[in-house]
Amino acid sequence: MHQHSHNRNHWYDDDSTAEDEATGLTGLPLSWRHYGWWIAGIAYSIIWMTESWTSGGSAPGMTGIDYLAQSLWRLCLALLVCWGIFAFFKHRVERLAPVLCILGAVVILLRYGL
Repeated sequence: MHQHSHNRNHWYDDDSTAEDEATGLTGLPLSWRHYGWWIAGIAYSIIWMTESWTSGGSAPGMTGIDYLAQSLWRLCLALLVCWGIFAFFKHRVERLAPVLCILGAVVILLRYGL
């Protein structure tokens, strides 16, 4: 008699699915598709904080630590706004949501970060 296992583990399969190929992530698990946004957010944060560090707190009466804390607060707000733009437009205009999110991030960086 052939015994079937009720505990199947398909997560180890390396086969690419049609959905993986449609998203351009052939060879990567589907759960990794959002890592690009994490990497972009980290890179954006590094650029923002590096610019804050090199500008040296140009506001009168502020020490370097105060200026960096204010910059960190602005960075958190910028990331929250970018996430809000993406979340709002994702269900309305799915293909335009990433473009608007990136455009918003660039505008915020140019206006407040630099």
